[in-house]
Amino acid sequence: MYRRLFPETGHPMMAFAVNHYATILSKTEKQEALALFEEALAIRRRFLKPNDWWLVVSVSKLGAHFLSLGRYADAEPLLIEAFDKLRKLKGPRDPNTVQTLRRLLRLYEQWEKAEEALRFRTLLRESGKK
Repeated sequence: MYRRLFPETGHPMMAFAVNHYATILSKTEKQEALALFEEALAIRRRFLKPNDWWLVVSVSKLGAHFLSLGRYADAEPLLIEAFDKLRKLKGPRDPNTVQTLRRLLRLYEQWEKAEEALRFRTLLRESGKK
């Protein structure tokens, strides 16, 4: 449906629709959702500045999806990139920053990397969130 609204794959507004559709699909059609998250990120990387909030959200969502697939090595650099940028753009207590921080904590717990998990658990406590 989104392709009917934005037939040119390069339209920046298409990334919003693609990302939203991927989020819906991610509950049941994980591989199809992965391709859409990647497409949304590619569109945003093409049109937006590296520190644009919408670009960072796409990076975090793709990282979260890799995490849900158990693809930890793919998730890690994306979640770190998103966390670092969100912390600078929005601050350590912003809900999006904290959400990405929680994703990193979950990543390292599931990946059984205790040192990294401890580091992000400490940052989460320091943010005032549980």
